[in-house]
Amino acid sequence: MRKLKLITVCAALALLGACGDTVGKQTVYGAAGGALAADALGGDWRLGALVGSAANVLACDSGEVDC
Repeated sequence: MRKLKLITVCAALALLGACGDTVGKQTVYGAAGGALAADALGGDWRLGALVGSAANVLACDSGEVDC
């Protein structure tokens, strides 16, 4: 079970690292990564998806991340 959580967290981090070419892709990648991370850590996956999508779009639009 512990290995599954580790694999899930790694997958979530990989998804959060993927920016996407359009705002739609950025939203989807961020939501998927946030939902996976929240679920793996025992949180609400819906809130994780919301926070992940917003964070990924803001990171790409701010210029801090090379997308």
